[in-house]
Amino acid sequence: MRGEPVLKAHELEHIRAEEIFRDEVRRSLDGPISRAEKLGAFLNSPLGLFLLSAVFLSSLSAFATHWYEAQQKKAATSETVRRLDIEIGHRLERLTILIQPVVTYTQLHSAREAIVGKHDTDPDVGRLGEFEAIFPEFENRTLFFLIWELKRSLAGTEAESLTKPLNTAKELDSFASQMKLVAPVGKEDSKWTMPEATANEYKVALANLKLARWEQ
Repeated sequence: MRGEPVLKAHELEHIRAEEIFRDEVRRSLDGPISRAEKLGAFLNSPLGLFLLSAVFLSSLSAFATHWYEAQQKKAATSETVRRLDIEIGHRLERLTILIQPVVTYTQLHSAREAIVGKHDTDPDVGRLGEFEAIFPEFENRTLFFLIWELKRSLAGTEAESLTKPLNTAKELDSFASQMKLVAPVGKEDSKWTMPEATANEYKVALANLKLARWEQ
């Protein structure tokens, strides 16, 4: 048999040079892996995908909880505002009786109870007025407190619109204390009236309290 052909020295050198060239090209193409590539490879791995899912679900759960609590708080505030508006309107309606030329002792104290939020009583005759709060939680709460609480629950122009009514509510009880007796108690209830100058001031006070939100 004839032996394998023997390559000449220059042919071997040429082959060796080609192999070195190919090896250099391969290394340059592979190159070092960047951090971004490493991160991408990790995130596409089963562990990376699991961690991503855990973080996403945790963030989604936290967002949902925050949104739900915010909605609950908003609903609670809206309900408080609704109740306060109803209660305040109910009390203001009872105050208009005092501008009548003559009111009874019971009517006088019913109006005052609407202002101070609690029942007037006498040791001998018991309760003097007939006012009842609509909502039990507002028993023993003054009209001033109710308007202040409403103002605190609102914001912007709505809250600002309550500044004058709030200041006016401080003075209301003083008007009731200025009523004058015109007919003593007998077979019927005693009769009372508000002096003309006081009545004019009282009408201004009621006008300051006249807001559309409280009209019934």
